[in-house]
Amino acid sequence: MCRAKKEENNGAAPLRSVSGEVFATFSSLLLVALVVVYHYSCSRLLRQLAAETCQRSHRWFRWYNEVPVLLLTAIVILVVVKPF
Repeated sequence: MCRAKKEENNGAAPLRSVSGEVFATFSSLLLVALVVVYHYSCSRLLRQLAAETCQRSHRWFRWYNEVPVLLLTAIVILVVVKPF
């Protein structure tokens, strides 16, 4: 019976073979990549501020400052709690 099922799939792995741990690892790596992108965007903003060409308000900067907090909180939750 098992051989018949394997032959029907042509030896392909079922779709649900991706474990939650692999998903959590890739998710945390994606979030780390977003933190790196945030870092580079901050350097761009710093250059604009030095050249006095930045048109952003102080309120925008206050909200933009919270982005890494949210990203790093999500990374810590994925690594420590391992919800998947």
